[in-house]
Amino acid sequence: MSSTILTNDFNSGLGTWNTTNNSSGGTPALADWTPRPDGYNVSSNTFHSNDNSQFFLSNSDAQGSGGTTETILSTPSFSTQGYSTLSLSYYHFFRYNSGTDDRARVEVSTNGTTWTILQTHSSTQGSAGGFSNATVNLNAYTNQPTLWVRFRYNGSWDWWWAVDNAVISGTPTALMWAWTSTPSGYTSSAQSPTGVAVPASRTFNLTVTAGNGCTATANTGSVTAVPVPNAGGNGTLVTCNNAAPSNLSSQLTGSPDGGGAWSGPSTVIGGMYDPATMVAGVYTYLVSAPPCTAASATVTVTENTATAWYADDDGDSFGDAGDMVMACGAPAGYVADNTDCDDSQTTYADNDGDGFGAGAPVACGVGNNSDCNDAAVLHADLDGDGFGAAANAPCGIADNSDCDDSQALYTDNDGDGFGTGAPVACGVPDNTDCDDSQMLYADTDGDGYGAGAPAACGVTNNSGRLSNACWPPRRLLRREQWRRLIPLRTDQR
Repeated sequence: MSSTILTNDFNSGLGTWNTTNNSSGGTPALADWTPRPDGYNVSSNTFHSNDNSQFFLSNSDAQGSGGTTETILSTPSFSTQGYSTLSLSYYHFFRYNSGTDDRARVEVSTNGTTWTILQTHSSTQGSAGGFSNATVNLNAYTNQPTLWVRFRYNGSWDWWWAVDNAVISGTPTALMWAWTSTPSGYTSSAQSPTGVAVPASRTFNLTVTAGNGCTATANTGSVTAVPVPNAGGNGTLVTCNNAAPSNLSSQLTGSPDGGGAWSGPSTVIGGMYDPATMVAGVYTYLVSAPPCTAASATVTVTENTATAWYADDDGDSFGDAGDMVMACGAPAGYVADNTDCDDSQTTYADNDGDGFGAGAPVACGVGNNSDCNDAAVLHADLDGDGFGAAANAPCGIADNSDCDDSQALYTDNDGDGFGTGAPVACGVPDNTDCDDSQMLYADTDGDGYGAGAPAACGVTNNSGRLSNACWPPRRLLRREQWRRLIPLRTDQR
């Protein structure tokens, strides 16, 4: 890649360049190299350089008749060491007149005394309104510690030579780069190494060697490694509007560096988010570590509104209105309902009002769920006779007319103390009556006549005067004895 070694646009005059006037005859001073502005006019010629700027002009015609012109416009000395190519570029208007002494030359010298002609113009080049570009190959003069280039104009009352925008450029030879470090441990031949590891602090030294053998050294000074800042990853915080303050850094993912700065909708104090004093939104954590690029991460805060929760000591899903806390979620042992009539025990619906409940727990009811049928009042039927006792019972029958639920009772229509048939609510406990339509008496001797108290089974009369045990057997009685007994029995009727 070509680089500029020396340049002059003459807009500010000669600069470090210089001129020499060896003219004679006429008025020599009028032939001097002189800066002329854009649009300069002489002899009906209006001058415009290639960039319409100031230029230098040597005017042989102005020197006058009889004049011999020799004017020189020269560069300062410069070095071409370390360059593999070299060239001169310039813009000019050389107006040729006639004769062999009317010449515009470009010359070069390595000592400032002996000059070598590199280019000679012997015909008109360019025009007043259109300077032409000329180049001169200077490759033969690379790697010179000193070099001069000059423009020499000769004429004998001829016209002029105008010059502008002279540039000397070349291609640098390859440079060798050698990096070392103090403490030792690092080397590189790259011009601009990248990815250099700095374990702690280290000085890097550079030696540059040009193609001509010249060297230059420099160092970076002490380089201190700065760890790349880490703000962690983005996080979220969902909190309650009556919750205790939360640490925002704890919501970031990864391992964020400490010492960063928080910013957001509210001022962050101590890295904490306090729902009581702050506004929800996006909070940014910034970690700076110059010269590294700062790192940042965010925590998006969402704040929920607390609602009322009520103690449910008996675990029936109905709470105690007198024991309430505010929270964004149900605390253990608390529910949203506050209708429990008695939170010390689980209660159940008692739809039939018998004191016994059934089904799922309810807010208000009775303390048991033993009712077999909560649509009807039931009564115990301990004797299994189909008739229940007066008191309510969780399970039993709908009837409560049993006169004695400790035993089954039977109908005693004839009032003899013996019942018969199916059990009834009220009756006698005996169901051995052979005929409950009439009283019966024991007929122990089988004579068709009963005696004594009513019996479950027997005969319908109790007219016998003597007990069966006192009667002699019938086969032992004589006829006349029967006759005497019969009136007796008749009398006893």
